[in-house]
Amino acid sequence: PKFDSVCSSMAPTTPFGRSVAADGNAAVVDTEVQARRASCPFDSVCSCTAPTTSCGSRFAADGNAAVVETEMRVRRASCPRISTVRDQLLVGGLGGGLATGGVECLLQEHAVTHVVVCGHKGIDAHVAAVEGAAAACGAEVHVAPLVPRSKSELPGIFEAACSFVQRALEDDLNCVLVACSKGASRSVSIVCAYLMSAEHLQS
Repeated sequence: PKFDSVCSSMAPTTPFGRSVAADGNAAVVDTEVQARRASCPFDSVCSCTAPTTSCGSRFAADGNAAVVETEMRVRRASCPRISTVRDQLLVGGLGGGLATGGVECLLQEHAVTHVVVCGHKGIDAHVAAVEGAAAACGAEVHVAPLVPRSKSELPGIFEAACSFVQRALEDDLNCVLVACSKGASRSVSIVCAYLMSAEHLQS
C-alpha cells in the first residue's frame, strides 16, 4: 500500500465514509479500521494514527466521517516518529515494535539514503528492522552500539557515527536519518555530536 502522511491505511476512504454516514453504524468503522490495521505494516505501533473508542463514540453520535479524519490528522501531527534537524538530516525513533515493512515505508517517505541506528546487533529489534528495511530500499546503514559497556568506547562510537553522517551529507542528493528506539536520547546525542563537529564547537 502507498502511505499518505504516516499511514493512509488507517484513514477511512470516501466510499467507507459514505457507507457509515448512510447507516450511522459505528461497527462499520471498527470493522474496516481493524481490517486495515491487520494489513498495515505499522500495525498498532503508532497509536496516534488509530481512532480511539471515544473517537468512535463521537462518530456514532453524529455519523460524520470528518470527525475521524480530524482526530487522526491531529494525532499524526503530534507523532514524534521523525523530525527534521536541518536539510538532509533527520532524527527519530523506530522502536516500539515497528516491523521492517513499517520502517521501509518511513525511509521511502522521507527519501532516506543513509541511516545511523543506535543500538546493538542481535539484541535490539529496531536495529534488525532498520537493517532489513535499508537492504530492501537500498539505503546504507551504520550501527552505533549505544549504550556501550564501557564509557571509554564512547569517543570512538561518536567519531565513527559522525564520520558516516559527514560523508553522506557531502552529496546534496543524500538524506541521513539518525535513529534509535524512541528518538529521544541516543539518536539525539549522535546528532548533537555531529553538529558540534560540523560547526567546530568545543564541549
